Amino acid sequence: MSNYNVSEELKNLIECIFLFPIRFRQSRNIQNKRKVSTEALIAARRTLQSATQLNAISTKTVFNVALYLLLLDQDISFYAEDLVCAIGDRRRAFITKQEAVLLFEAAEDLPQLLGRDFRDAVTKLGASAEQIDKINVVSSELNQFW
Repeated sequence: MSNYNVSEELKNLIECIFLFPIRFRQSRNIQNKRKVSTEALIAARRTLQSATQLNAISTKTVFNVALYLLLLDQDISFYAEDLVCAIGDRRRAFITKQEAVLLFEAAEDLPQLLGRDFRDAVTKLGASAEQIDKINVVSSELNQFW
């Protein structure tokens, strides 16, 4: 076995021992958040299904975006948990690259999701001018990113 492999294994073992309490605590926090996230996903899916059945276009449009954001949050949470529990620099680098791809794709999708149809739907559902302005600012910032 090469010196690199031995030193890498030793480093990983030390990391496991010293970071175990932090990883355990973080994992429990993520699990608690996941329970709340799962309940929100169930509620959003139900509302989206009801809106589809009732042909409530504006509600469907808004909850489609809400469901997308909740699923994105869940995916980011999974990556965060994997990153906290990952052992070794190579594994952390791999997870970080995958999370970066997810964030890049989300940044690409969100301007379209928050486009005219979404703003029209939010307006029809009674959003205030101030709320519409906030959505416009976020949309503008995402477009500037590109």
